[in-house]
Amino acid sequence: MRGCDAVVHAGAIAHDRSGTPAEIVATNVLGTWHVLLAAEAHVISRVVYFSSAQVFGIAEGEGEPAYLPIDDDHPLRAARPYGMSKRLAEAMCAAWSSRTRIPTIVLRPALVLSDEGLQHVAETDAERGAYVHVDDVANAGFLALTAAVPDHVRLTLCGPGPFDTGRAADVLGWRASRGWPRRA
Repeated sequence: MRGCDAVVHAGAIAHDRSGTPAEIVATNVLGTWHVLLAAEAHVISRVVYFSSAQVFGIAEGEGEPAYLPIDDDHPLRAARPYGMSKRLAEAMCAAWSSRTRIPTIVLRPALVLSDEGLQHVAETDAERGAYVHVDDVANAGFLALTAAVPDHVRLTLCGPGPFDTGRAADVLGWRASRGWPRRA
């Protein structure tokens, strides 16, 4: 990170089927800790951390939402390795920002799809009909690099679906630009 102004941290084992529980937690939590330590050592101005909407514990049959639409204040109930690792890393970011006064912007995308992915996933296939286009996610990451954020903020990113992205709009000026494509 030497010479960098900010860091965007998106490295992770991204699904429960992609590793053992121990590998997922070690990579996602300890990896984030190392990013934060390096950011502190090199006096980085901010850390943008990619989390996941899986922190809410409502993905893939894990549970039902406490209320709809799901907003950034929704209870975090993920108990499977991937979602829990993201919950723990988010909490670590908050505590680290409180101690260092270096802002962390946590971005929680729903299912991320590209144009190619949209050719294979229909609205009825996506959990709760929710997704966010990869270009919108990249735009949120870009906006997070310059947004006025005093310390720590958590922002959900979703295009169509039962997620309230109002805080992302307020903090970043972000809005999803893509919905579900019309099918012939």
